[in-house]
Amino acid sequence: MKLMKSKVNRACDALSKHLDALHNESKPGKMERAPLKLTSDISNIHIILYGDVDNDRTNVGDATKTVQRIINKDLIIKLIENLKYLEFDAKKQTSDILNYIIRRCQQNKFYQHIKSKTNSMNGYNPIINALLTDYDHNKSNILYEMVRRKELTKMLLFDVKLYASQKSDCNYTSTSTSKSSSTPIPRAYPTSPISTSSSLSINSSSDASFNSLLSTSTVVTEYDLVEKLIILSQDPCFNIASNAYRTLHQLLIFGHPSIVTKYLSLNHEKLTKNINKLIKNESNGFFVQKQYLLLLRDILTNKGNYDVMIKYVSNKDNLAIIMTMMKKYKTNSISIEAYNIFKIFVANPKKARDIHIVLWKNREKLVTFLENFLSDKAKEDESFAEEKKIVIKHLQDLPEPEEIRKHKENKKKRAQSLKQTTTQQPLNGNNANKNANMSRAKSQYAVPDMSGNNDDDILKKPSTTDANTIANANANANA
Repeated sequence: MKLMKSKVNRACDALSKHLDALHNESKPGKMERAPLKLTSDISNIHIILYGDVDNDRTNVGDATKTVQRIINKDLIIKLIENLKYLEFDAKKQTSDILNYIIRRCQQNKFYQHIKSKTNSMNGYNPIINALLTDYDHNKSNILYEMVRRKELTKMLLFDVKLYASQKSDCNYTSTSTSKSSSTPIPRAYPTSPISTSSSLSINSSSDASFNSLLSTSTVVTEYDLVEKLIILSQDPCFNIASNAYRTLHQLLIFGHPSIVTKYLSLNHEKLTKNINKLIKNESNGFFVQKQYLLLLRDILTNKGNYDVMIKYVSNKDNLAIIMTMMKKYKTNSISIEAYNIFKIFVANPKKARDIHIVLWKNREKLVTFLENFLSDKAKEDESFAEEKKIVIKHLQDLPEPEEIRKHKENKKKRAQSLKQTTTQQPLNGNNANKNANMSRAKSQYAVPDMSGNNDDDILKKPSTTDANTIANANANANA
């Protein structure tokens, strides 16, 4: 006599069966009924894991067996790929089920399962790729839960790679938009495209989507997770953009400190360059500009990112951008976030040479600007007013840069030397003319002081008139 299946086995087997039926074109009747059946299957599994309204207590043994069966039957990737076909309630419950598994990834070995899906040669992971394809609120919640897990952070930042394709009838430009491509084209994070080749193909059946991408494309562009989230955060749809930014902020600010710090150190220049593009570009909109100023501030003020902060505040181009943002948007909140970053440049006790010179040369203008900066806010917020005074005091007390001081001294010495030469009394006869002419000839070939960028310091070729004067002086001397 055949034994009856357990509740766990029945629920998981039914889920697998109806997920397959979604794409069974040979049986259109079952294909049509599959979404409704899946709503019931997913609800049954949700009850096993979370309980229901009448009984919120769950059987831990059944829950553990259900999770293991879902992992073993490889249902996670199927659920994510077919999320768009599910009914509204089923989508939400699917997100809850996967988040339940992710939160317990150390116990149920889910982190090992998802790592095993990552191709060691090209970093392609079908689960992560499916989460970032047709990105929506439910997929965002699943990915957000992943980036909160220490066990998955390293894999997500360093091991996983994502790919965007271009059709063969398109001329690839990394900053252009294409209506024919289902993947958003990057606007602020272009990466060097790689040509399609057989070396990128994967033999695993679970990565069939990647092989399909290669077969229909001539160019495949590679991104890491941070790059992809930055692209999604520029999406015209507000929900997609805000969800992507929320996940990115969680990953870079609240992720595992040592892993995130290592990533930021290795990718500092690339990340800074493209955040600057997003901040400067008005076409990205107020939301994107402000959010990335906030992200930049949080990265720089995080104690674990000290080295990253020093690199950032040592670049005068970064300072120029922040000063421009303060001035350009002085009537809205963008200027406040720019000011919060500007304070870091001023407060840094070991300023880089270029930063010191820029701040010193512009100190009077900066002091005047800051005295009138957000005056209404300063009246209402005492701490903001006191903070402004401290920043202004720092600027006023800036010592004169060594290079500028030396340049002034050298310029003064040259002026004194020239004055002594012109005021010297002429000697008698031919000797006086000889000395005067030789002095002028010598000054034409004097080695300039290159300590400053002054036009007077540029060595110029003597004119024809000066050359004739020198020749006459020599003739008189011989006579």
